Amino acid sequence: IYQLNPLDLQKMNTFAKRRNYTLFQVFAKLDSGEAEYRVLSDITKRAREVVKNILADTDFYLDVANTKPTGEVLYLFLHKSGLLKRLINNESLANEQKVRNIASFFGRVQEFKQIAEVDRVSEFIKHLEVMRDSGENPESSVVDQDADAIHILTIHKSKGLEFPICYYAGLDKKFNYSENKSFFVFDKEYGLITKSFDNGFKDTIYHILLKRKNYQSYVSERIRLFYVALTRAKEKMILVTNVSKWKNTNLIYNNLGYLDVGIRRKFSSYTDVLSSIPSLSSWFQNIDIKYESIQPDSQIALSNKFEPVSYLKFNFDAFCKEEYHFSKNSISLYSKAEKEAMHFGTMLHEALEHFDFKNVDASLSNLPVFLQDKLKPLLISFPFQNIEEAEIYQEYEFYDETIDTTQSGIIDLMLVYKSKVYLIDYKLKNTDESAYLIQLNGYADYIRKITKKPVDTYLYSLLTNELICLKED
Repeated sequence: IYQLNPLDLQKMNTFAKRRNYTLFQVFAKLDSGEAEYRVLSDITKRAREVVKNILADTDFYLDVANTKPTGEVLYLFLHKSGLLKRLINNESLANEQKVRNIASFFGRVQEFKQIAEVDRVSEFIKHLEVMRDSGENPESSVVDQDADAIHILTIHKSKGLEFPICYYAGLDKKFNYSENKSFFVFDKEYGLITKSFDNGFKDTIYHILLKRKNYQSYVSERIRLFYVALTRAKEKMILVTNVSKWKNTNLIYNNLGYLDVGIRRKFSSYTDVLSSIPSLSSWFQNIDIKYESIQPDSQIALSNKFEPVSYLKFNFDAFCKEEYHFSKNSISLYSKAEKEAMHFGTMLHEALEHFDFKNVDASLSNLPVFLQDKLKPLLISFPFQNIEEAEIYQEYEFYDETIDTTQSGIIDLMLVYKSKVYLIDYKLKNTDESAYLIQLNGYADYIRKITKKPVDTYLYSLLTNELICLKED
């Protein structure tokens, strides 16, 4: 936008990093004449003029953002900077995609305007952070599945989409896992963990146990994510990987038929996951990339020698087994206003899903004001009055199987006190429907069985801030 010389920008950025300054601080004092800034004396005159323009625009838009809605500030910037005009006048595929992204972003701004109590840039930024935390990418336009093009997507971006043929590349890349190296670490199972001192600080056995636990959880999440990716293909999936990194592991299964956790804990890439499936090796098709000369119209002949996937047939004595999934189904058609309300409810639900109920003030400060105002009535209600004494479970998923029945569900919030359990289910508005009573009774029956404690059930309306007690033990 400002066309600042890359070399001048690199010099100022390096200067800022070495002194732990922000780039904006360097911009502000570039022409101050202070001694330490003399090393930047070779910054060009043109670059200094651009920096002055950036500072002037920053002051201008900060003032505008205090009084104008987000959409007006964004439009004013695009118009005043000439960015939108340049993109439209200089036609190219790249510029067309940028315009689509801007249009999509304006759509996000409009959605925010419909639900925000205070429509200002500062609140919109917090709104975007909530969206990112929930896995959305608000900067990008929606993928057009019908476009005659090859779509290159991340796994997260592909959620909800389907394509006839999907290629999966980079499967042998190592997982990007980083350990928590803090001096003090708290875990619900192991408590407060700190390093021991013996000729220097060293990890204890609790650090080792926690690392194993955390990595196992991380790998499980990677496997679930990989499942999401694989289910995007409607007709054919093509897995591209380095066969030389395929592990010939002696596979061990537990009595339920699942791969032993000790093997799963050693997975460090999606290739490791694939190598644990023995039948895949018969589907290999070797391609030597170094010698393949692929032209736009060329085709690689693949031999059709593969046998269908083998299967085993079992005969079981048939009997009727009841299955209960505790959730309320909806077949309603929604108006635009109702859809906007549902979008807001989803945002609030996601905020509650990640909310730290034992650090209320800190958690609230990270949310937009309009979400803070919605949550405060809930946080002072009866079940939360002694929250520091409770064990808290959020999005608690359960599955209970007996000889005659299977039961499953997801409990939005469970507060387990010494003598009682509170179950709280979040709903948009219609907290008076009898279907919810059946759902919450199913939850309560299971929790009552495993905790041996009385259970009270509540419904919380995300839009009206009502907390309704459905049943008390």
